[in-house]
Amino acid sequence: MISTLIFMAIGMFIGAKLFPAKLQKYNSVLQQACVFLLIFSMGISLGNGPTFWEDLRTVGWESVVFALTTIAGSILFVWLLTRKLPRPGEAEDAVEEVMEAALAEGAKAASVKEDGGAEPDELTVGGREDA
Repeated sequence: MISTLIFMAIGMFIGAKLFPAKLQKYNSVLQQACVFLLIFSMGISLGNGPTFWEDLRTVGWESVVFALTTIAGSILFVWLLTRKLPRPGEAEDAVEEVMEAALAEGAKAASVKEDGGAEPDELTVGGREDA
């Protein structure tokens, strides 16, 4: 496990500092070829086992249940996030509204200060006193 993390960290360093950007498309092709080779070699190792077909009956169903549960959890998580997070463009509108409200409050506080009224720490914002 630690060797995998070390190799990944070395790859990240090389990718960030030493790897030329013009070779990126070749790196993507190499990655895909290596993934296919890895999956192929794993298939050979699994298929070469003496109890493969018997194990497949048990592990196969467990794998299907695990995959379906993972997929359902991912879909549920994304659905919940899309309901809670603002849609593109809505966040910018909300930020503009907050900025306009803050500017209006700042102007209001400045006018109160000029009139010789309350100090800024005595002002209330939204019906409550600021601490």
